Amino acid sequence: MNKKRKTGLNRIKAVIKSQGRNELWVAQQIGISKTSLSNYCAFLREPPLDVLFRISALLNVPVTDLINLEAKIETEAMKKKAGKSPKGEKANND
Repeated sequence: MNKKRKTGLNRIKAVIKSQGRNELWVAQQIGISKTSLSNYCAFLREPPLDVLFRISALLNVPVTDLINLEAKIETEAMKKKAGKSPKGEKANND
């Protein structure tokens, strides 16, 4: 069976794993539920900026390391091509 790999706008799970940590430990340290962190890692929800900054500080990495910038740029380009600005507003095509 060929499973499609989910992709998202964050690299939280990869950074946690690269440091030999686990989601439960990170969630406890930054004061959120493991379920919330798991949802961010599985791309089911987008983490708020304050959570990204807390994870960044805890793991001592730049917040940009937690964001998949290529996917974000691609998503914004697709929205623009569809006639929407990145914030969901209609693009001005004058």
